[in-house]
Amino acid sequence: MLLELSVKNFGIIEEITWKPSHGLNVITGETGAGKSLVVDAVGALLSAKVNEEDIRYGSEDALVEGIFHISHESVLEQLQALFLEKGIQLEEGTIILTCNFHRKGRNSPRINGQAVTKPLLREIGASIADIHGQSGHLLLLDKERHLDFLDSYAHTSDLRRDFSVMAAEFHQIERELQTLSRSEKDRYRQTELLRFQINEIREAELKENEEEELERRDGLLLNIAEGGTRFSFFLVVELMRIGIKI
Repeated sequence: MLLELSVKNFGIIEEITWKPSHGLNVITGETGAGKSLVVDAVGALLSAKVNEEDIRYGSEDALVEGIFHISHESVLEQLQALFLEKGIQLEEGTIILTCNFHRKGRNSPRINGQAVTKPLLREIGASIADIHGQSGHLLLLDKERHLDFLDSYAHTSDLRRDFSVMAAEFHQIERELQTLSRSEKDRYRQTELLRFQINEIREAELKENEEEELERRDGLLLNIAEGGTRFSFFLVVELMRIGIKI
């Protein structure tokens, strides 16, 4: 049940707060007074979607907020399970949907003060209200809701909710096992790499001060290359004479 609707800068509505009474509510007025805008505002709130022309001329954003009370037991149980999964507080069956529509930038949907995604707001909105007209959407024709109808009729909503909780726990454990498996494989690859590097070092048979000796020989060879062939021949002979190996 809709307890209160607040609309600001939506269509020709500058700002209104409407509190429907129990039972049938009828909105009357002259043509163009904005009667349908009230319904459009509820639809925008439940779908988290508006067109740019829906935002009041001269305003950069529009705000729609609705306070709903859920009294239907099966619907309340489904929402409680969903809210628990998403970490949203649900107190005494009261749900506050808020959506701030910006002319430039992203919309900001919230449920009970907590920022949520548009798909989540639409999912919850479809559970608490249905807007339809001569050519509008009927909840009964929504195939995604047929399973909810069957569970409600068969009184198996509790079983479905318990199964969903266990399935979520199962998938969480699966993800943790996959993480542990990847960690074990990473450790194995790292160990093999270290063993390979150790073997490479051992096979190189490195000696003390070998780097300095290699640098000295590199310098001699560089001098030979720069000095020309004849000079190089005499330099090699002289180096061999004094006992320096090249």
